[in-house]
Amino acid sequence: PFLLHIHWTIPHANNEGGRVTGDGMEVPDYGIYADRDWPNTKKGAAAMITRMDSDVGRLVALLRELAIDKDTLIFITSVVGVAASSLVTSSLPDIVEAFGVDDSAAGLIIGVATVPGVFLAILVGLAADRWGRKPVLVPSLTIFGLAGLAAAFAPTFGWFLVFRGFQGAGAAALLNVTAVVIADHWDGTERAKMIGRNSAFVTVSLTIFPTIGGLLTDSIGWQGPFYAFGLALPLAGALWLLVPETELPEAPAVKDQLVRAGRFAMRPRMLMIVAVGVSVFVVLFGAVLTIAPFHAQDVFGLSASMRGLLLGLPSLTTTVVALFLGRLIGRFGTVRLL
Repeated sequence: PFLLHIHWTIPHANNEGGRVTGDGMEVPDYGIYADRDWPNTKKGAAAMITRMDSDVGRLVALLRELAIDKDTLIFITSVVGVAASSLVTSSLPDIVEAFGVDDSAAGLIIGVATVPGVFLAILVGLAADRWGRKPVLVPSLTIFGLAGLAAAFAPTFGWFLVFRGFQGAGAAALLNVTAVVIADHWDGTERAKMIGRNSAFVTVSLTIFPTIGGLLTDSIGWQGPFYAFGLALPLAGALWLLVPETELPEAPAVKDQLVRAGRFAMRPRMLMIVAVGVSVFVVLFGAVLTIAPFHAQDVFGLSASMRGLLLGLPSLTTTVVALFLGRLIGRFGTVRLL
């Protein structure tokens, strides 16, 4: 097994160029979109996404040529799960302005994409144990990508929230089942390493995505981040082709699984961990992701890209702490550190 970590050179937004030419998108050409009756910025965005789709296809072909495609795991599957919120946060002021709704609606925009995961997590796990990992992950990625694209074209705020809800439902499987896929293919210390790398990849994405979302918003409009969600569609195809399905043991009865899970969840230590997790969730999604973008715009006059940079900074320090987490736990202990 090996870690495939790719830094794409696109999408790319040239805001300085946009101020001069009105385009602001650096692409060699508009390709198949040249004759479309669209603004040039949207032609450029579509051309960049098509270019990335082509690159993914070339990557898959190379992996097959080298006969290593069956041992490849693309960690970006996990990253997609957190993108539903982190890629959108910096554009929240622009979204509520475009739909003419109150700033308080930002909570709905984030909430409808995160709450489904709370209720669907158990169902997703049960489905993955019975039908397999890929039959759950691939449809989830597809729903996520299609709903994200649909949100960009929503005619009303109500429809926008509906599409965000479907996007949240698609994201419900991505983080949890991806970790299970890693556990299926690695054992012992290698499993721990791969899970750690996957977590690090997700944490780094939380640093990058708000800035990317802000750049796309400044260049294309609030729809920019939602166009980017369409990249989940070629990723679903790559996942289906690259990740071998796990041979599943016979799953226990649903009732037995739920009873065991309930007993485990009711342990005092688990209740404490859940309480801490809920508190962090409320602070992160209730304050940081929904209030901070408006405060940054209203008080400091920051653009979407600068708001994204500001929102990504906490995740940068989180990444640094995560690198030393093993040493910190060894020195202070888990409970004291919490």
